[in-house]
Amino acid sequence: MTKGKMIIFFLCALLCSATSVGAYSKIHTTAVDWFKSSHPYPVWSRYEQSAVYTIPNEYDPALNIRTSAELPKVRLTGNIVDMSKYSNRPMQFKYDYKESHLSGYAAVSLQGNSSLNYRKKSFSIKLFTDRTHDVEYKPSFGNWYNTENYILKANWIDYTGARNIVASRLYKKMPNAMLPNGTYGIPDGFPVKLYINNSYRGLYTIVQPKKKKLFGLKDKDAVNGARLYSAEKKDGSAVFENSSALDDNWECKFPADHFDKTALNRLTEFVSSCTYEEFKTYASHYMDINSLINYIVFSEITMNADGWQKNYNIVTYDGKLWYIRPYDLDCTFGLDFAGNISESAYTDPMKDWINTTRLWTLTKACFPQEIYQRYLEVRHGALTEDAVMNEFKEFIDKVGTETYMNENTIWNRRGNIYDSFAQIKDYIKTRYAYLDEYMPAEFDHPSYFPSYKTKTVD
Repeated sequence: MTKGKMIIFFLCALLCSATSVGAYSKIHTTAVDWFKSSHPYPVWSRYEQSAVYTIPNEYDPALNIRTSAELPKVRLTGNIVDMSKYSNRPMQFKYDYKESHLSGYAAVSLQGNSSLNYRKKSFSIKLFTDRTHDVEYKPSFGNWYNTENYILKANWIDYTGARNIVASRLYKKMPNAMLPNGTYGIPDGFPVKLYINNSYRGLYTIVQPKKKKLFGLKDKDAVNGARLYSAEKKDGSAVFENSSALDDNWECKFPADHFDKTALNRLTEFVSSCTYEEFKTYASHYMDINSLINYIVFSEITMNADGWQKNYNIVTYDGKLWYIRPYDLDCTFGLDFAGNISESAYTDPMKDWINTTRLWTLTKACFPQEIYQRYLEVRHGALTEDAVMNEFKEFIDKVGTETYMNENTIWNRRGNIYDSFAQIKDYIKTRYAYLDEYMPAEFDHPSYFPSYKTKTVD
């Protein structure tokens, strides 16, 4: 990008920040009452131009972002008044991208937990071929499995919209990341432009939900003991402090309406009550050790601080051996749960986070050298600095600077994609430099069993 173009870009970005939405006649921004009544989440200081990340180096190829890009368009048409997480609304659905044109009907509801407070909402959609919602519609997107369920994720706290998808793709590059049936249990996604009732609502991503098909599960697998659970609360059995028979901190995702927690109890009872020696010896009879090691290493690299006590799924295909998978990865690469950039996160040792959950404390104590060796393997292999940056570059290029600037126009964001991209690059460089010293000091030693306050189960 030449200096002249760079100056024009920053002038346009400032203009987008200072001008009201209604002044842009070329962008349909008419908001219905439902959007007007939404309250903003007060975490906008991160969009101020940082003193650290000023004008990017025009010779840095990582920051040479495409100006414009053609994105798929998703259109939802219908009444959205009183839509909520638990109350869906019937709408028409259209998808257009180059030669691909899909249309049908959808049951649409709000999606998320804390994100329900954000101005820009995420949506769960279930597709049908008919207006009466009798026949499910399962379109095919690339090599994805066919399903009627999708999430339209707003990525309100992440200006790039890239973290959740890029982090998921990086996890699939971890060694032994594939599940025994050939799936990953990790969602994929891609950026789209969303229109609701012909009003442009900005940049979204279509993301696969944590449903059975993401894990390659079929209804008949339940007979063989297959189960899928999601950790929903930071308490009790979800952090492996007691048996799951004592609480409801897990949400059963497969089979539907399943109340027999025998397989889950077997796991949580063992982890919550075993000694270090017992975990070291018998853990492989309950959980896939590779998945535990991958989870720790991945979370250390990406600073997945919101994933130690919840935001993970566990799946078993035989009722005995469980695999753990992360989910909802927008709070990564230096971004906290409220959307703020925390520079202290760049060098956070995370050992205090690990010790909040008994499962991670046991894994760290019993398999430290395996964790360190896995770090070295991916640090100098599949997840090098360049490999991580290339994943972000590919996503952000698909979006293009014009789409990001329109986000500022529609949602009154003060974001700058160059500033955001430079922050991610700086995080990766700083984090790896820190981990190269921290990881051998913390993990390169034989197994040791520090004191851990056990919890007696009545």
